[in-house]
Amino acid sequence: MSKEKFDHILKSLEVPEVLTDEQSWASVQNKIANKHEVSVRRLVPSWLYAAAAAVITGFGIFLFLQHSSKVTSMTAPGEVQIISLPDGSSLHLYGSSSVEFSDSWDSERDVQLNGDGFFEVKKGSQFTVHCKQGDVAVLGTSFSVSSREQRFNVQCLTGKVKVTSGINSEIIQPGEGVCLKNGRLNRSAISANKADLVTGVLIFEEEPLNLVFDELERVFSIKIEHPDIVGRPFSGELTGLQPEQSLDLIASTMGLRIVKSSDGLFIVSNQ
Repeated sequence: MSKEKFDHILKSLEVPEVLTDEQSWASVQNKIANKHEVSVRRLVPSWLYAAAAAVITGFGIFLFLQHSSKVTSMTAPGEVQIISLPDGSSLHLYGSSSVEFSDSWDSERDVQLNGDGFFEVKKGSQFTVHCKQGDVAVLGTSFSVSSREQRFNVQCLTGKVKVTSGINSEIIQPGEGVCLKNGRLNRSAISANKADLVTGVLIFEEEPLNLVFDELERVFSIKIEHPDIVGRPFSGELTGLQPEQSLDLIASTMGLRIVKSSDGLFIVSNQ
């Protein structure tokens, strides 16, 4: 073998250059720097969107409730309040009664009544008085409502009034009234005028006398003692009367004796 050929073989078998530690670290950093950047997109869980929607909806409801709140008025026995309603209608709220309604009306005009009231309603959308025993619906009219635990009476002065209680419904016109008796609405004629209805009219149809006296106590803020008078029925119309006049009318109709004591107590007994 010639010397030239032997030198060529030795060159081909040369060991690669060995790098120092510093040179190896610099080589790694250089390769990292030359890599392409990888874009990362964070995925938002679907439940997070639902939670955000719930928060926004709840906040909207909160703002609505803040904008539309309830107004409640109550009267003491013998007291009368004149209340202006959001649409310009008016209510005379009589003794021992309460009313609740929204302070702003957009379309629905609703009132919750417990007790006695006389309404003068401006024309517009349906106006509804909700009572425990039924509902009274009108468009524009004047009428009175008496809604107590055991009585429900409605009297119409102007316009038309629809009275509903359970499955029963009656439409009454001026000079008519309805009374809930034994689960049925009974229609009757009334003689009360506006002055009577505004100052308060009490209409009884075969009402037990003890309940009649209870109503007079609420309306006039008086005390009536009637130990022997319980279940006798009374029918009549008490319009704009003072307590003595109302009791005298009942006494003459029912054959009773009424005495007023020095402390203002009315004592009722049989003659």
